[in-house]
Parts: sequence; C-alpha cells; structure tokens
Amino acid sequence: MNNENQNESNLNENQFSEVELDNAPKGVPEETPFTETASFTEETSGTEAASDTELTSNIEAENNTAGENLNTQSEDLELNKENITEEMKEDISLQPSDSQPNVETLPEAPVKKKQTGKIVAALLILVVVLAGSITAFANRNKLSNTIAMMTKSSSQYYAYIEQKNLDKQINSVTKNYSKSQDNYKKGIGAENNLSFTISPALAMMMGLNEIKPINAKLESISKDGLSSFNGVLSYDNKTLASLELLSDMNTSDYYLKVPELSSAYLLMTMKDMIDSGIMADTDFDYNEYAKNLPALLGNQLLSENALNEMLKRYSSDIYNNIKTVEVKKNVDVTASTITSSYSKLTATVTDTDLYNIALAILEDAKTDKDLAKITASLQLMTEDEYYNTIETAINDLKADKSTLTNEPMLNMVLYTDSNGNITGREITILDGSSTSLGYTTARDGSKLGFQAWFKEKDLDILDVTANGTIGNGFTGDSVISFNYYDEYYDETTSTSFNVALENVKLKDNKLDGKFTLTSDEMLGTEFVVEFKSANKQQDINIKMMAGGIETIALLLTTKEIPVKDIKMPSSSEKIVDMMNNMDSYIETADLEGFMTNIQTILAEDFGPLFDLLLYGM
Repeated sequence: MNNENQNESNLNENQFSEVELDNAPKGVPEETPFTETASFTEETSGTEAASDTELTSNIEAENNTAGENLNTQSEDLELNKENITEEMKEDISLQPSDSQPNVETLPEAPVKKKQTGKIVAALLILVVVLAGSITAFANRNKLSNTIAMMTKSSSQYYAYIEQKNLDKQINSVTKNYSKSQDNYKKGIGAENNLSFTISPALAMMMGLNEIKPINAKLESISKDGLSSFNGVLSYDNKTLASLELLSDMNTSDYYLKVPELSSAYLLMTMKDMIDSGIMADTDFDYNEYAKNLPALLGNQLLSENALNEMLKRYSSDIYNNIKTVEVKKNVDVTASTITSSYSKLTATVTDTDLYNIALAILEDAKTDKDLAKITASLQLMTEDEYYNTIETAINDLKADKSTLTNEPMLNMVLYTDSNGNITGREITILDGSSTSLGYTTARDGSKLGFQAWFKEKDLDILDVTANGTIGNGFTGDSVISFNYYDEYYDETTSTSFNVALENVKLKDNKLDGKFTLTSDEMLGTEFVVEFKSANKQQDINIKMMAGGIETIALLLTTKEIPVKDIKMPSSSEKIVDMMNNMDSYIETADLEGFMTNIQTILAEDFGPLFDLLLYGM
C-alpha cells in the first residue's frame, strides 16, 4: 500500500510540475478545494485591488500549497486542467475595479469530482454481464446440454436426455388429464355436423337421376357424470330418424329413445349387462365400480400432480438402469433428402438391464399407495391382493437372477441436436430377426426432412418419407410405402401412396392445411382432405376427385357449444327394461309408420336402386 501511495504521489508531483509550466492549475484534491477568491478578498479588504502580477503570484502560492497537500492525499486525487482553468478565469473576473467599491464575494463550493472512470468501467462491466446473461438465457438449453455432455458419463448423459424430453411429454399428458377432469366437473358440449354429397355424374353411373345431400347432426353434452346424446339423420333436409341417448354414470343407467319409432325409453343397466355377460360368475362389484369411477374422473382418486409424479418415477426406472451407452458427436443424419449433424447415443440393453428395470418398477409399485388405491377402486383387485401380487412378482424375479448372462437384447439409438432435443429414435430387437422401428428428422434452415420405418430383416414393411419447407405451416411432399412378402409365392408386393402437404400446422389441438393423396393403384383418382380451424371449431372437408372433377364430398364440422342442464327421464314417462321386457316395447313401436316415412323420403331418388336390390336385374 505504501508503494502504491508513493507511486501515485510521484505521479501527482510530475503532473503538478506540468501545471506550473502551463501557468495554470490542472488538478485539485477533493478534500482540499481551492479558495483563491476568498484568499484574495481577505488580503485586499479596505485597500486597492492587487495588480495582475500580485494576483498571479498569490495564485501560484496557493497552488504550491495545494501541491504539498496532494502528496498526502494521493488516492483521492483527480486532475482536470480545463475545469480548474475555467474556475481561475471566473475568479479573476470577480476582481473589483478601482472605480467600484470593494465587495467581498464568496464563491460557490466546487462540486466534488465523481470518479467518472470507475463509474464508466462499472457500467461497462454491468452491460457485459447483462448481455452475457441474456445470451446465456437465450441459449440456456444449448449451454446446459453442453455442460451435461462434458460432466456426465455416457449412461448418465443418456438418462439426462431421456428425462429432459420425456418429462416434457409427461407434463403435456398430465395437463390434458387435468383439463379432462375440469371438463368433467364444469361440463362440455360439442356439436358435430356431417354432410355427404354425390355428384350428378357419379349418380348417373350408379343408375340414379340425382342424390341429394345426406346430413347428420350429432349433439353431445356431459356434466357431473350425466351425459346426453342427440342425433338426427336427414335426406334433402327431411328427417329420416332421430336418436336420443341419456346416461348416468352415478347409477350406470342408460336410456335409449327413437321418437319416430316409439315414445318409450329403453332402459339398460350396466349391472344387467354384466350379470348376463362373461363377468356373470366373477366377484366384480359394479356398484362399487360405479361409485369410484366418478371419483377418479373428478380428481378425487388421482390428482394431476400425483399422476405426473407417478409417470416420471416409473419412466426414470427405465432409463436410469441402462448402463451401456456410446456417444458420438457430429454424426450426419439424412431424413428424406435433408441432412443434419447430430449427436448419436447408442444404448445397448442387456438381460441384466431388463432385470434391473423390472425390479426397480416393482419396488416402486410395492410402496405406491395411489396405484394400489386406483387398482382397488376399479375392481381389478383388493389392496391386499395388489401388495401380495407385487411381492410375489419381486420374489419370482429375484429367483431368476442367476440365469442372467448380460446378453444384449436390444439396441436403442437416439439422435439429439445441440439443445439436447431428441430428433430421432431407432429401436432394434436383437433376436435374429433384426426387427427395427424408428424415425429421424433433419433440418437445414427452413427445410425439413422426416423419415419413419418398420423393418423386419431386410424388408421395409412400412416406410414414410417427407420433405419440404416450414413457413406458414409445412409445405412439401411425402411418400408412404408398404411392402409385403408372400412366402408361398416367394415374392414381395409393394404399394405406395403420394401425399402433397400444403401449409399444414397444428395449434391448440386443431389442424389447418391441405392433404392430397394419389397413387398409381388408384387409377387417376385422388383424395383431397382440407382442414380449417377457427376459435372453437374444426372443419374437415374430404373430396374424391376423378379426372379433376369432384365426385364425392364429405364435410365434417365440430364445434363447442354451451353446456345445458341434462334431464333424465321422469317417472311419468314410459320406460321399458330392455333386458327383461323387450316385448312390451315392440308393442308400443310403430314400425310400419317408421319404415313408410323413410321410404317416402328416399323413394323418388333411390327407387330404382331399391328395386335393383329387392328384385335383381
């Protein structure tokens, strides 16, 4: 510290000598500010003002004094020639003239000089840190993946990748599970409209003059364990038949009604169906099942968090017990016509690994109270039977441990990008058949390639390729190929379909885009499927084209509707037990009127077809 003070003091002396050469002060210690004007007025009070020469001498004397003080306050010294020179000029301008009375003028206290250099340096450091933090945050996935690859063993890194990607999928699954539970409580309503049309040209080929639109309207509402379904089938906007179906999950009662046939409801109970079916001789208690099922659907038996934790726990039992892994960096992967460079993780799963996986799952299941409760609630077995079954399975598994040979059973290959996202997966069973299935993706800027397959030995049973660009959705081409080997004829049969995709995208579980399906096997016929979504509605338009002409069209519209109260049949309405009293229902049914109505509506357009079916050529 003394050396630092001495060095800085020497520096100050050198700087101050330069000030004296310029005949103007360049620096002032912050703790000993200059008071040139005050000193001057004290010496000249009541007398004539000093001459310019005397003033200069006084100022130099003050500077010499300040220079001595600088040697003792070296750490806080700041020199500023221009500021001090300006202060000197201002002080001299305040000197009283011979013709004016001497007025003592006190200067304003000079502002302390801030450590500008240090502040600027600190700000620069702060900017660099913030910029680095923002960059690190933007690239946090890439950074964390790089660190994981550097610090973990091959098997640990494999487990890290599996966990990172699988946890995202589990979170999505449990989120949808929670949403379905909310819908069960709050209720959900949906309306589906289906319209089927046939072109006049195709109708003529069928021997008919015209086929008017056939429509179906289906409305469903579910709330608090109650459900209603109403469907209407019509031709040329004339009702052919309608159906009303009501169900109560709390009692497991189902009511069915066809208004055009009968005003009575047919009653079906799950208990009656079970008693007369294959479960008649079992100990299945449907009343208990019916009581617990709404509890499961209503988030009382298994919450979103519990399901999330359960799925992550059991999935970790799998990837944490795979120990033989090889990691290769910068491996070129081609999907369709696009090539990308990825990391390749090859995991070899042995019979010992499979043993450890099974044992880990059973050990977790042995203490899983949620799973035991759900199993019992669904009448699969009692809780005691559940625990006994798990314990028996553990003992049986351990008894076979001596037969393990550490033989490879399957290979699993993962391809990952620099962020640690899985871009491809392949599983190969090492049983002599070399059965494998998998997929890969590759991306080059806005270009995307995809390939999926299922192989057995050297035969590609299924192969799907696609390539295109990502902009307003995905636009490109895909080929779907099927191959079948006929052992009897010792030949392979191949079939392929071409699919053109236009602006295909999925958002909020709704699809937009256009698909065009063609094949040499279809002799010039093509199918066009167009998806459109808006707010709470999804439209699907399917067209069959022949020679560029639309022959058949099917339009399906699905939309959400407000939930309405559901009313079950009252005691004043006629209700017939379907399992035990069907004869009484037939007595109330107007079967002749029902058939006459249908024939009247369809006869004009379908009469020739009916005659053909009934009486032949």
